[in-house]
Amino acid sequence: MNFNRGEVDYLILIRALSGLALGSPQVRLRYVATAWTSPQGGRVETAHFKGRRVLALSGIARPDAFERTLLALGLEMMHHLQVNDHVAFDMEALKTLRQLANAQGCPIVTTEKDGIRLPPDFPAWKLVMALEVAEGQPLLRTALATGRGCR
Repeated sequence: MNFNRGEVDYLILIRALSGLALGSPQVRLRYVATAWTSPQGGRVETAHFKGRRVLALSGIARPDAFERTLLALGLEMMHHLQVNDHVAFDMEALKTLRQLANAQGCPIVTTEKDGIRLPPDFPAWKLVMALEVAEGQPLLRTALATGRGCR
């Protein structure tokens, strides 16, 4: 990626390589886990499953990032059912995962994005993520306040 100063007012980077010098002011964002949503819709803090065994389910572009997040939250992942991003979940595979969860006494955890694609009665806990400004908050405030960079 090459940008010349003057072509870009601001760059907002998510999961960018550290130390990347692009010649324009940079705002770096990162995803942070903020809560779990229960199968019934209630919310609990991210530490709710710390130290527990879980079964993971995801259909996202970077399932490894989901796994790293679960490990960072202190969860022990016993199994991870992965499907490709934007591909429907196989109902038979979901049935098998539910049976495995019941047999092992483990909750099923998934991403918030994938949770909306599941059948309404599927007992998965959804991990709620948010974006946090990691670097460049003054630049972002200026951009939002002035509209600079908005064309």
